[in-house]
Amino acid sequence: MDRVQAFITKEDPLILESCTKEQMKQIAEHYEIELVSTKVVYMRQELGNKVRSRREDVGAVGLDVSAKESGEPDNEEVSSNRRGNLEYELERLKLEAQIKREEREFQLEKLKLEQEKLRLESENEKVRLESEQKTRVELEKEKTKQMEIEANKFVAA
Repeated sequence: MDRVQAFITKEDPLILESCTKEQMKQIAEHYEIELVSTKVVYMRQELGNKVRSRREDVGAVGLDVSAKESGEPDNEEVSSNRRGNLEYELERLKLEAQIKREEREFQLEKLKLEQEKLRLESENEKVRLESEQKTRVELEKEKTKQMEIEANKFVAA
């Protein structure tokens, strides 16, 4: 069974974790959910929240029907639904923590790259200044040589 079918059948957030962007789009299409996000981590979170919300809505309607028919909701159903909601909430919180961790890692890497860029720019500037200094010294030497030649011509004449 592919991941899309597995998720549709079980609605397990762990299956959603291993889905690709395309697979998540197929799941969203199946549930007629319009995804706002385009990044995989946000799509995963958004899709998970909407499927859970949809499941809770359907579960609440199912419980209402059962309660009306029997007079009271089945305790096992309520307990199972709560357990499922808690498990899903735990997974959602784990995903949020993972997203925040990845964002911090991304920002840290970005800062490191900026620092490296500044270091390289500084190094390049230093090399450029040294090169200019060498060029100036060479020009001064050339000027001095020309002046000596001119002075020797003047003295010889």
